[in-house]
Formats: sequence, structure tokens, C-alpha cells
Amino acid sequence: SPPPGTLGPLEKLEPRRAFQRGGQVLLEFLRDGRPCVIPISSGDRFFLDEIFLIKDPREIYKAWSPETWQKVEEGRVEVGMTETQITFALGFGVLAPDLSRDGDAHRVVDHAGGPRRVRVVYRYGVATQIEGRNSSSAICP
Repeated sequence: SPPPGTLGPLEKLEPRRAFQRGGQVLLEFLRDGRPCVIPISSGDRFFLDEIFLIKDPREIYKAWSPETWQKVEEGRVEVGMTETQITFALGFGVLAPDLSRDGDAHRVVDHAGGPRRVRVVYRYGVATQIEGRNSSSAICP
């Protein structure tokens, strides 16, 4: 289980209920017997497709090696990993538009959350440079 206050990028969730509070829709699930919530909307936009996989990713990405899955599960990233693998390991990042150019040929993505941050430089979807340490997103007390 990820540390308190974080959601693992590939953490399996079993939703208990969805409810509205303050104009947002929240999804409740249990972790270690305690209720946790994650926002799944902002205004009139829902994020379900962007943050959840309906099918087990091991079935979708069968060609990945056991070593790659181990890195993903441990939140370790290395040069040579794909953007999808790193997103699974660290969670979604934010494109650094001032540093990114040439579309997919050169992208810089910041993964931030809590006190740590990771910046990844991608060339054609493969990490060529990684700065920083692991990161995560706060969701429950």
C-alpha cells in the first residue's frame, strides 16, 4: 500500500460510492479499512478515462518484461523507459511547455506531488534524461 496521503499510480481501487461535495464529484474507496476519496470531476468535466484503467494493465501491456513491471510497481524510473511506463510508475505529470518542442520528438514532463519532484525529458516517447526523485498525489488523510 502506498504511504498515507498518496495514491499509487497502479493501485487497485474498489469504489464504494460517488458523491458530490462543493461542486465536485468524489469517488470513495477503502484502503486498509479506512475510507479515502479522490476527486473525479472539476466543473462539468469528469476524469474517469484519464485516471482509471478498467482492464488490468498487465493484460494490456503483456510485452513488458517482469523487470519493467517491478520498476513500475516500486515507482522507480530509468532512462530508456517509455512515457507510459513512467506515468504508471509516478502518475500523470504536467508538460513543461517552455522546455518542450517538436511535438513528441522532444517533451519535458514534470511529475510533482508532496515534497518530491521528477522531471523527465522524452525523445519520441522514451526517457532520455531524468532529474529528481519519485513523486505522488495526496488523496486521503
